[in-house]
Order: sequence, then structure tokens, then C-alpha cells
Amino acid sequence: MQFLCKELTFKKGICMARKRMISPNIWEDPSFNSLSKEARLLFVGMISNADDEGYIRGDGRSLKRLIFGFDDIGSVEILNWTDEIRKLKNIHFFEADEETYAHFLKWNDHQKQQKDRIQASSYPKCSKCIASDKQMLTEVKLSKDKLSKDNITTTTISEAKASP
Repeated sequence: MQFLCKELTFKKGICMARKRMISPNIWEDPSFNSLSKEARLLFVGMISNADDEGYIRGDGRSLKRLIFGFDDIGSVEILNWTDEIRKLKNIHFFEADEETYAHFLKWNDHQKQQKDRIQASSYPKCSKCIASDKQMLTEVKLSKDKLSKDNITTTTISEAKASP
């Protein structure tokens, strides 16, 4: 049973389908609409099949199996469509352990998930995303530190005004 659920969420012995949100705004996005209709279908299929962290196998055979199943589509077409998708700024493809993967950037901005249901990705992390995550965490920490210092300063000034 778990083997059949490899691409789905498997929890407590139950195979649960993941639900993904596709914003209606995607259909008005110029970069999305620059893709051929087949590449747009592939892109939406990739969103639907990505794991909870926005990672998916990015090789042509895996994408064909996941999204087009038994359709009579060759590897050349899949390669051409993924080449179109590679030009988008919100996804990138990377190599790890001699395999191709894709990762949707800003995944959490577009996919609202209950934190207790998120399954950690079994795919390798890309160095670009790890560096980006570290940069973002550093910026958040610096912002929090600045806020803390501002609050301390404000409190100190307020206390100074209150004392005779």
C-alpha cells in the first residue's frame, strides 16, 4: 500500500491525496501565458504533484508518468516543454545525485498547508534554495533583533520620562 502512495501523503496507514491551490491569477500571468498550452499543462501538473515543500522529480520520464500517464507523448516533447518551463522565475531545476529535480520558489506563499500535516520532502535540497533560506532566516533574525533593540530603547525613554 505504501508503495502505491509514494507520490501521495501516507499517514497512519492511509493514503491521502494532497490538495494544491492554483490561483486564478495564473491565467493572466504574462510569463505563464508565454508557455505553449502543453507546457502550461505540464507546469500545472507539476504543481499538483509536487511534495509539501514544492519539490518534484524534474526528469522527463518521471514527469511524463506523473502528468501524462498513458498518453502518446514522446520524451522529446516533454524535454521541449520543460525547456520552456525552465525560463520561468518561480521554478528552477537542479541536479543532485545524478538525478534531475525541480523546486517551486516561494512555494509557501502560494500553498497554504496545515503545519501539522506537512510531510518533509524526501528529495534533496538544492543549494540555491538552501542559500536563499539561510539569507531569509538571517534577514528575519536581524529584523527581530532590530525590533527588540527599538523596544528596549523606547521602554528606556518611557521609563526615563516617568521618573522624576
